[in-house]
Amino acid sequence: DDFKMKRSQSNGVLCSEAVRLVEAAFARWDSDGDGFWTFGDFCELYRFVAGAHTPLKLIMNEFVQDFGLQKMRPSSRATTVMKSVVGDSDSDDNDDSIHAAAAGGGAGAGAAHKQDVDGVPLWLKQVKVPLRKVLASNTCRSFALLQSRHRQMFAVCMAFGVPIPSKDVLRDTERLPSDVEEFLREMFRRLDSDDNDGKISFAQFEDVITHMKNVSPYGLVPLVDSSADGYVDEDEWLAYFAFTAPPSLNADELLSFMQQSLSHIFFTHDAPVLKPQTAEQVAAKHAASATTAASTATENADVVVNGAGADESLPEHVRLAMARQEQQADDAKQNVVRENVRGKPWTVEELRAKWNAYSSSYQTYLEPISLQLARTLIFQLRLPNGTYHRAPMRTLSSEPATFRVLELGCGPGRAARALLDELPEEAELVATDIAEEMLALAKETLGDDQRVTVQEADAQKLPFQAQSFDRVLANQMLMLVPDARRVLSETHRVLNPRGIAAFSLWGDPQLSPMFTIIPPILAEFGHPQPFWGGRRSNFYLGADLAALREMALRVGFTKVLVWKQTMAMDVHDGAAFAHRIMTSSPSCRKVEESMPVELIQKLRDRIAAKADELINSGTPISLDAVIVVAIK
Repeated sequence: DDFKMKRSQSNGVLCSEAVRLVEAAFARWDSDGDGFWTFGDFCELYRFVAGAHTPLKLIMNEFVQDFGLQKMRPSSRATTVMKSVVGDSDSDDNDDSIHAAAAGGGAGAGAAHKQDVDGVPLWLKQVKVPLRKVLASNTCRSFALLQSRHRQMFAVCMAFGVPIPSKDVLRDTERLPSDVEEFLREMFRRLDSDDNDGKISFAQFEDVITHMKNVSPYGLVPLVDSSADGYVDEDEWLAYFAFTAPPSLNADELLSFMQQSLSHIFFTHDAPVLKPQTAEQVAAKHAASATTAASTATENADVVVNGAGADESLPEHVRLAMARQEQQADDAKQNVVRENVRGKPWTVEELRAKWNAYSSSYQTYLEPISLQLARTLIFQLRLPNGTYHRAPMRTLSSEPATFRVLELGCGPGRAARALLDELPEEAELVATDIAEEMLALAKETLGDDQRVTVQEADAQKLPFQAQSFDRVLANQMLMLVPDARRVLSETHRVLNPRGIAAFSLWGDPQLSPMFTIIPPILAEFGHPQPFWGGRRSNFYLGADLAALREMALRVGFTKVLVWKQTMAMDVHDGAAFAHRIMTSSPSCRKVEESMPVELIQKLRDRIAAKADELINSGTPISLDAVIVVAIK
C-alpha cells in the first residue's frame, strides 16, 4: 500500500537512458509500425517475458490496470461509454490518446460486451496505446521510484524485453545479503563444474528459471547477456537474482527461498571443482598453512580434538575437519535413513524402470494399504456424486458439461476404481502413470468402464490443455518425482478455476517404522542403504510442512491445507511383518539372494523382534503420511 501511494504521488520520471530503452521496446513490439500498441502487441510482449502459458485473463487485467482502462470497461452505461470511446478517432490530440479504432464508431452496448472467438472483448481489441501512455503507465511510474539509473534500466529491460546495454547496469544493481550471494555463487559454480570457464549456457540458465517459475522465458535469457557473448557469466547470474528476488523477504527468508528454489541444482550437480592453481599460488597456500599451524600450536597448545586420537601436529582446521568426518561416519552407522534424506533424485527413466519391475509386488502387498490414504483424498475432492457430497454439476453453458478427474501415478488402478464408484455416469476419469507395467495392471483392474481412460503421462509435463480438469488426485507419488514443484505447477495449470487437487506423501521417518525398521538391521548384516542406494529419500518432502504449503501457494493455489495421517499396516505380529516386507521389496529380496541360507532366518528373526517391540508397546507398524489439499 505504501508503494502504491508513493507511485500515485510520484512526479519522478525515468532517466534518459531508461526512456530510450522504453522507446526501443515500443518500436520492437509495435507489430504494424503505426505508432501504437494494441492488445495483441501487449499480449505478445507479456508472454515473451512471463511465459507462453500465461493465462489470457491475467494479461487482459494487466493491460487494463497498467494503462488505466478501468473506466472503459463495458458496464450498465456501456452505450454512453462506447460511443464516447469509439467516436474518438483523433489519436494526435492531447485529450485522451488511448482510443478505439474509428472503424468501430457505430458500436453500442451490445458490441461492448461481445467477445471474439479467442475470448478477448472486442472493445479491448480496439484500444490503441501511444508511446507517451506507455511512459506514463503504472509499470514505468513504478520504475521511476528506483533511485539508481542503472536499476531503472535493468527494470525496463526485464519488463519490456530489450537487451541489457552494458555491464555497468549489472554491477549497479542492489547487492544481495552476503550469505545469499555466497549460496548463489556456489550454485553457479556447480552449474559450471563441467569446464570451469566462468560461464553457463543459455539452456542451463533457462532451465533454472523454468524450475523456479515453471515458465519458458523464450527470449528473456539473452536479455541478461549484457556482454552479448552467448553465455551467462557469474556477474550476470547474480544481477538477475538481485533484481528479481522477492522484496518482502528478509535475509534469512530470502536464503531459504533461494535454497528451496535452486535445490535441483544442489541435487543434480556435483560440488564445484577448483580451477588448477599455478606453482606460485600453491607455494603461497603452503606458506599460509604453515603460519596458521605455528600460530595455532602457540595459542592453543592444549586443544584436543575428538580425543587423544587426533594428531596435534596438524593445523586446527584440519583436525576439526577430521573430527567432522568421524562424527558423520558415526551418524551414518546410527541412522542410515537420515543420511539419505538429502541425495540425488531419481530420473524419470530410472523411476519408470524401477516401477515396472516393482509393479506386481506393489499390487499384491502395498497398494491395499495405500488405499487408506486414497479414500481420504477422494473424500476431500468433494466429488459431485460422492457418498457424503452432492455438489451440483456445473450448469454454465460456457463451461464443458463433462465433469473430468485426473489421477497422477495411478499404479495398478485400485484408487481409480474407488474414484469411479464416486463419480456420476456422465463424468470422465483419466488415469496416468509413467510405468507401462502399472498401466497394464490398471487396465485389468478398471475393465471396460467407458468413463475411464488409461494413458502414460509424466506428471512434470502433462500432455493436457490448461483448465481441462475439475479434480486431480495423486496418491503417494509427489515425493517420488524429480521435481515436486513442477508437478504442483502442472496440476494448477490443468485445473479449472475453483478446482481441487489432493496429494498424499511420506512424512516423518521417525514416525514411520514401516520403512525405517529395516535399513539399520540390514546395515548390521552388511547391506546398508537398501532402500535409497545413496539417492534422495522419499521422506525429504514431508520434513517441512510449512515449506511444502508455501511451495503449493507459490505456484498459484489460493488455499492449501496440510495435515498428518497415519497409514497403518494390517499386521499384528513381527513375523508377519518380516515376511511381508522381505517378500514385497525388490531390494530386500536381492539382499536375501546374496546371503547364506543360515543368515536369512537370523535376519528375519531380528526384524520380527524389532517389530514385536513396537506392537507389544501398542504402536502399529505404520507410515507417517502427509495430506495436501490445494484449491485453485
